[in-house]
Amino acid sequence: MIQLFLLLTTLLFTYASIEKKSFFEIKAPKNGEIPLSVDVFGFYFLADLVQESSQAIKAQTRALIFPSLSSSQTLLVSDKCLSFVEYDCSKYECTPYPEEKTDITHQYFEGEGYHAELPLILDHSNWVLNNKAAIATSCSGFDFYGGNMHGVLGLGHEGNSGANFIGSQVFSIYLRQNGSEGTLLFHWNSSYAQSETPLVTLKSDENWHVNSINEITVGNGTLQVEDLELIFDLTGVGLGLPKAVFDQVLATLKEVYNINCTSHSFNPVCGYSGYIKGFPSLAFKTATGEKLVLPPQAYLQDGHNETIQGPNVTLSFRALSSELEELSYVTPSYDKTIIIGSQIMRNFYIKFDAANKAISVYDAKHFSSSSQFLNYVAIFLILAVAAVAICLILSGSKKKMRKESHPLMVNEEEQ
Repeated sequence: MIQLFLLLTTLLFTYASIEKKSFFEIKAPKNGEIPLSVDVFGFYFLADLVQESSQAIKAQTRALIFPSLSSSQTLLVSDKCLSFVEYDCSKYECTPYPEEKTDITHQYFEGEGYHAELPLILDHSNWVLNNKAAIATSCSGFDFYGGNMHGVLGLGHEGNSGANFIGSQVFSIYLRQNGSEGTLLFHWNSSYAQSETPLVTLKSDENWHVNSINEITVGNGTLQVEDLELIFDLTGVGLGLPKAVFDQVLATLKEVYNINCTSHSFNPVCGYSGYIKGFPSLAFKTATGEKLVLPPQAYLQDGHNETIQGPNVTLSFRALSSELEELSYVTPSYDKTIIIGSQIMRNFYIKFDAANKAISVYDAKHFSSSSQFLNYVAIFLILAVAAVAICLILSGSKKKMRKESHPLMVNEEEQ
């Protein structure tokens, strides 16, 4: 009886001590590789929003979280903030610290709020939110991350955010060339790159901002600029240039290459027909000499074609300014920033190295759906031939066994 009483007491104590847990959980179906889904604005994580009661009755819904490659700040909202889905701390676990006021700054919106602790797992072996998230109470700006997004997950490593990387200090981004899907990998996978040698390795800060861009080349034309920053961004709106630089690039295309372009601040149209490779490349050079080169295939719409039939070609460009609206709007902190969007990123395979504060850009190896289909056909044919061969072998073996077990049949055949 005493042993039974002790057992029941232990069980009750254990049951009472079970913590109620609710969290965002993004599982990696492969070892350290997480799929990225896409909508009209860009790529996001599809997460499980899990609510686990003390009675171990589990309910779960799906949550959409946008990964930020230019911030260490993870953001949810507790009140109306653009069109973000509100996070209910009374329903899902979080510990708010409303006395800890915080400012919120992203490239397309800014706001204010407070801090909170909450469980958020990106990958059990590599990334867990170990620092406080920002809970927004108000926001202003352009609704780039709105709709059904639940928040923004900061993949920077500034300050305590470095503690989020519990495994590999390296992650990489691979996007399909047609923009249909992507993958975040907590390692570098050489099968996604044309070569193991990067095209360029850029030095960055903890928020993956590449500083001191002081020269831009447009083919044979050179523009001297003043201490611009460069970031990568998984939204799908092409190459963002500060408004003054945007105007200079279009002017250089006209002066050096006699290519006339409209001055539209979003996706300008240029008169051009001919080979894609005849269009000039763009290059961004840092004060320390590193140069990121964008071939025309990367920033021209339909750049994967060999030729432009004409009479026009569209540039995946947008002018950026806090004084512009909608797709050209950025917050004042990003007025002097070049934004490499996912339409550009999908031409490259990009590695982010937190330990060395470096971004390595590789020429991506693209896997077309047709080549995958041919691979499937080849595999099917190989399996079919193997199956036929096995059937013939088994059939011959059975026939031989029948002959050996029926000697009269053998004699009749020999006669």
